[in-house]
Amino acid sequence: MIGRFFRFLTKLLIFCMVLITLAFVWMRWVEPSLLTVTSLDLTLPALPEAADGFRIVQFSDTHFGFDYDVKRFRRAVEKINELEPHLVVFTGDLFEEYAKYPADEEGIIAALAAIDAPQGKYAVLGNHDYGRNAQDDSIRILEAGGFTVLQNESVAFSLLGITLTGIDDCFFGNGNAFQPDSLSEDTCNLVLCHEPDVFAHLSAFPVDLLLSGHTHGGQVRLPLFGELVLPPQGELYPMGLYAAGNDRDAQLFVSRGLGTSKLPIRFFCAPEIACITLHTT
Repeated sequence: MIGRFFRFLTKLLIFCMVLITLAFVWMRWVEPSLLTVTSLDLTLPALPEAADGFRIVQFSDTHFGFDYDVKRFRRAVEKINELEPHLVVFTGDLFEEYAKYPADEEGIIAALAAIDAPQGKYAVLGNHDYGRNAQDDSIRILEAGGFTVLQNESVAFSLLGITLTGIDDCFFGNGNAFQPDSLSEDTCNLVLCHEPDVFAHLSAFPVDLLLSGHTHGGQVRLPLFGELVLPPQGELYPMGLYAAGNDRDAQLFVSRGLGTSKLPIRFFCAPEIACITLHTT
């Protein structure tokens, strides 16, 4: 009887070890290499008829040099172009730590340049872009790839009745100096900001859609428990779509991003790009 019990415990232990090994292989090498597309159809009451069907593709948090590389990014670029976006936006953290983790700059620039968007390509910086004063290099590389970096600046798409505003990083950048009362009531306001928790404050102003990253969706999520760890200024809105429920029906979308940070793992939180189609009704 005792011998049978110990044999059972041995088999159970082996089973658990195999399960843990498989889980580790999955979250270290398989899931971080996946690429998912999240498709959203969003109704914005302030959106003019001329912009009905306007398609935005968002990608975020590549963290080049840490674990994410140009080879994986080229796959993302191919998928972005397949989606035929009118506008492409990047919501921060191009590098994990520019000075510490070498990355293929020329390859990154070439891949960024290959993204096709007739209404333009725009970006904001994240906290990692400012780490160790790397913001100038991040801007240089993004601009070389055809992106316009918005630092508390706006661009008007007059024929569409849309204004795109980029808020600088709120950790180490100048995002806290942004004046949300500068947003006009008379346009559909699309806003980019790396940190999503600003939505709690911005939703009191004429914001129609805020696009953010920063959280990686927690990077590791457990069934029933959800995300285990979230960064500061990313704790209120971990991932996905949120609505303010105000007069303008302001909405927020938080991307899980493409790369990883701190630990090169993902679990129940696959990398994503988002394809967002705007509608008037």
